Amino acid sequence: MIQIKINGIPGYYYMDDNVLLYSYNDNDTEDVQVSDLTSMTVYQYNQLAMSINGAYPDYNIEELKGRFI
Repeated sequence: MIQIKINGIPGYYYMDDNVLLYSYNDNDTEDVQVSDLTSMTVYQYNQLAMSINGAYPDYNIEELKGRFI
């Protein structure tokens, strides 16, 4: 299991059977399946997407791209 830590978010994300899960800490037995990432900043989301794409290239997640006006 590869733990994916994101700046400003306690705990870590990881993949299990092609499902994204979140664990608050190693002692937590109630890991949850991730279904909503809207509370993340764009920077945090892109950190997660880059980490997942590097460790799990078959998982379908894209980085956000934007421009400042």
